[in-house]
Amino acid sequence: MTRFRFVEEHQADYPIKRLCAVVEVSRSGYYAWKARPPAPRTLADEQLILEIEEIYVDSRRTYGAPRVHGQLVRRDRHVGCKRVARLMRAQGWVGAHAPKKKRRRRRSDVHGLRDLVRRDFTAPRPNLRWVADITEFPTGEGPLFVAGIRDLCHKGIVGWSMADRQDAELVIEPPWI
Repeated sequence: MTRFRFVEEHQADYPIKRLCAVVEVSRSGYYAWKARPPAPRTLADEQLILEIEEIYVDSRRTYGAPRVHGQLVRRDRHVGCKRVARLMRAQGWVGAHAPKKKRRRRRSDVHGLRDLVRRDFTAPRPNLRWVADITEFPTGEGPLFVAGIRDLCHKGIVGWSMADRQDAELVIEPPWI
């Protein structure tokens, strides 16, 4: 079937007799294929494409095949979801989708350290025990890393620093010292 379509698409450039010989089909077969009316399935697909396009445009081009299929079912048009996906793919229509979530990777140079406070997050006096944490905030200019130091006696923030990279200098040489 695709050979006949190839002959039809290139008949303006080359003689049909030569094209049929190259793709190894008979000329009579090509002319029979050309005279044949479109298959009922092809006509049904063309009608279905119009309905899919209406739903797709009404959704502001955000619906993918599963949602378009659901809307067709609501309209009592029962067709397969894979058929809808095939027709949408042929038209180049794709639904809106969220960007993929970033996978969190563990850094290979960071290893588990021993628990120096032994899970006791209290302190009898100030400046005896401090704990730190680094948090990443996504911004329009890239990630922002914020390191905070908390005193376990009064639970207040002792200091903090920011950087565009998460490295040791963020906590080793902070501006609060």
